[in-house]
Amino acid sequence: AAHAVTSGVVNGLLMDAVTLRERLPNVAAVFAEGLITYRLVHLICTRTALVKGAHAQAAVDAELAQDLRTWGARSIVQAERDIDALVLRHDPYAVRRTETSSRGAYVEVATESGTGVAYLTATVSATDG
Repeated sequence: AAHAVTSGVVNGLLMDAVTLRERLPNVAAVFAEGLITYRLVHLICTRTALVKGAHAQAAVDAELAQDLRTWGARSIVQAERDIDALVLRHDPYAVRRTETSSRGAYVEVATESGTGVAYLTATVSATDG
């Protein structure tokens, strides 16, 4: 509250930080070097969230980190297309999971035993809210 940041914004920042640490360490290194913006980091975290399997995640992370060093300026739409194409190459089923998840609402709650912390992941349509 001291910085006029809501808990929702803080939660989003924290989720992206965890994603960078656990799923995209090479992309995190590119971000730490100041070569990409947080807006692009958030887009990457969002677009790669459905990639399953350690091998596919590592491949997406490595290739994306390499590509980011040479991308230069590009529109959000172009960045989305490039990220989606990379995800499709390494985990084609991630696209299907995206299509399936967009058909309805989804809520998942995960708790960490002993810490009292719970993580909530949810998707709803834009019209719902």
